[in-house]
Amino acid sequence: MKKIILMITVLQLIFCGMIFADKTTVTGLFLSVPIGAKPSALGGAYTALAEGVYGLYWNPAGIAKTEKTEILFAHNNYFQDVNQQYLGITHKLKNKHNIGLALNILDNGDFEGTLITDPTSHLNTGKFTAKDYAVSFSYAVDWKNLGSFGGSVKYINSKIKDSKATAFAFDIGWQLKQEIKETPVLFGLVVSNIGSKMKFDRDREELPLTGRFGISSRFDATEYLCIIPTIDNALMTNDKYRLNAGVDFEFYKNYSLRAGYNDFNELSSGITLGFGATFSKLTLDYSYSDFGDLKNSHIFSVLYKF
Repeated sequence: MKKIILMITVLQLIFCGMIFADKTTVTGLFLSVPIGAKPSALGGAYTALAEGVYGLYWNPAGIAKTEKTEILFAHNNYFQDVNQQYLGITHKLKNKHNIGLALNILDNGDFEGTLITDPTSHLNTGKFTAKDYAVSFSYAVDWKNLGSFGGSVKYINSKIKDSKATAFAFDIGWQLKQEIKETPVLFGLVVSNIGSKMKFDRDREELPLTGRFGISSRFDATEYLCIIPTIDNALMTNDKYRLNAGVDFEFYKNYSLRAGYNDFNELSSGITLGFGATFSKLTLDYSYSDFGDLKNSHIFSVLYKF
């Protein structure tokens, strides 16, 4: 319990530093677009639950749970014409050491360029695109009673028409499993996007520094049904405190129905839904999120373990 209190204290100090920091503009917000259908269906409350290849994005400490090798491909049909592709792989080394690589690409679609020539007229300069991507390398180790620790280093690139900006950042994470009155309780902590500023024109802009503390558990309701509730406390630069939550109803260990609430989605109710199925080494997942007038987000994920 002392370890948990210490980690919570560290997170609170980080949060306080973020709250009282000078207000600034933030860029690289594609780094905050949720990855994977399973975590998204749970409202993005995945800091404590993240394991294996999902840990590459949600909590690098989670890749310490990689048993052998895992590959994840996720496609996010985001609102409007925005699409996201994600590819990640993790591999277990000897002596409880694990590594991983990931590629995160966000295509913002096409835009019509306009040049204002005077107060009453303008010229159409043609279409242009805006794309973002990040490449990351992760490492994690399991320290038994102290929990698992992990970190990621990222190269970030954003391009809007002919303008480009780059940055380097890293994530740090921790996870711990405890038995409380014979009930397994998972704790997770992660701080993401600690890094350099990005510069498009004259001004340098901050990355979306984000801190999360999550708690999850697992209850065997019957021999065939397991209920997994999860909660995340989150705070991002220039944003208010957020609370995400979700619940996973797992049937026969291979099938799941999921529901959640994502507090970051202020365009609609924030409700998220999804389901998943595992067939031997292959897992397929889907999630749905409503973004109001911007329509819906559909995420499809394929996970393969070998």
